[in-house]
Amino acid sequence: PHQGEAVPAGAAFIGDSHDVAIASYDGRVYTWETDLDRALGSACQMAGRNLTEEEWEEFLPEQPYRDVCPET
Repeated sequence: PHQGEAVPAGAAFIGDSHDVAIASYDGRVYTWETDLDRALGSACQMAGRNLTEEEWEEFLPEQPYRDVCPET
């Protein structure tokens, strides 16, 4: 990990969802979306646009690039 990054202490799926709760040694809890379509929808909402090819390659290198966000 890089300086300032949380180090995971444990992880578990939340109920029957696709969300994973990750607890870190510093006491913080993070949630992570593991359903690709839902994660892409969240990314579209945050960015307000499609991901660039560079962003796609960084976060989804195993997936072929495609436009996933509705036209804005």
